[in-house]
Amino acid sequence: MSGDGTVDSGTATVDIDAASVSTLVTERSTVPVDDVTLDPPLVRVTASVDVLGLSLGAGIGLGLAAVDGAIELTPQEVSAAGATFSATQFRERFGAVSGDLLAPSTVCIADSVPRGLTLTGVEVARDSMDATFALSPSFLSDPAEQETGSCS
Repeated sequence: MSGDGTVDSGTATVDIDAASVSTLVTERSTVPVDDVTLDPPLVRVTASVDVLGLSLGAGIGLGLAAVDGAIELTPQEVSAAGATFSATQFRERFGAVSGDLLAPSTVCIADSVPRGLTLTGVEVARDSMDATFALSPSFLSDPAEQETGSCS
C-alpha cells in the first residue's frame, strides 16, 4: 500500500471471526481458558478452576471497549455451579474473593496491526468481533506506519 501526502481522516472496520477471537483471548489470557464464545454484547470465557481438589467450571461474561488503542475486558457476569451473577451481585456476595477476578484487564493488539492504525472501537456481534481503527494521517504515504506495531 502506498500513496502521496496525508489523509485528513480515515477509519477501517475489521470483522474478526469467532475462531480468531477465541485464539486471541486464549493466547493472551493470564489464566487457562477452556472455551470462548461470542454472545452479544459479551464475550463469554469458560475455565475450570480447582477448589479444594475439585475441578469446578466457571464462566465470565466480558464487556469489551477500546481504551488507549487496546481492548479492555471488563467482567459483567460470573457463572459457577449453575448460577449466574452480575459482577455487582458477585462482589456483594463474595467480597474479597472477587478482587482480581472482576478487575478489568487489557489486551494489547498493537503487535498484530500496523503502527498507523489505532483501535477506537470494538463491538461483539453474533459471528464476529467488529474492531474499528483510526488511520494516522500519514498511513498511506509512510511505510513505517504500515509496519506491524509492538506491545510494551
